[in-house]
Amino acid sequence: MSNSPTSKTVIGQFDNPSNLDIFQTVGMGGNVICGMNYAGLVYPISVPVVQNSLLAINTSSNQSVSNTAIATSLFNVAIFMQSADLGGAGTTTVATISYTDVNGVAQSVTLVLHGDQNQIQQENYVLLAKIGTTITVSTAFSGAAFQYTIAVAIAILPTAGGLIP
Repeated sequence: MSNSPTSKTVIGQFDNPSNLDIFQTVGMGGNVICGMNYAGLVYPISVPVVQNSLLAINTSSNQSVSNTAIATSLFNVAIFMQSADLGGAGTTTVATISYTDVNGVAQSVTLVLHGDQNQIQQENYVLLAKIGTTITVSTAFSGAAFQYTIAVAIAILPTAGGLIP
């Protein structure tokens, strides 16, 4: 007989009206190393973990990738963009990173990639995002579209004292 859950069986149920973590795994020295939040999402505390990513090579269309913050925590948004001088004069694609900070205020950061240059833009941004809000990286062209490459990784980072509910 199996103790594995099936579509017809529930092994256990837990009422959590306070929306606190359901469990935490504690490592040596009493440090919390991971846990499961009230929404059932498992999260790390001691190591960065990529939550979502995007890779588009030689694309000529707008791109977008999003991630919902599973906790109020630090997130790293790593972005790489490259053009190969294939766009017309004055053409650009603008990458916008948008998120909501811990005070509930919408924030944004932009990077501009010029289509008429052989150019690389690469940045790492550390953001303190509010739980349940969305971190989004999206691109939009100014002028005619041109081929470019973009890679994005959105990672949750360890935060002193653990994740903030």
